[in-house]
Amino acid sequence: MHRILARIRIAKLQSEIRAKAGSETQGVPVRRKRALSASSTGKKSPSPVLGRK
Repeated sequence: MHRILARIRIAKLQSEIRAKAGSETQGVPVRRKRALSASSTGKKSPSPVLGRK
């Protein structure tokens, strides 16, 4: 279980960095970034990770 949580945490960090870099270079809309991150996290973890912390 712990390994899965760690992997999700790393994926979140990577997606955040990617979103920041993308917004800086391309000017990606915040709404689209939020939608993408929400959908990806929802697929990976059915139960909220922050709540289990």
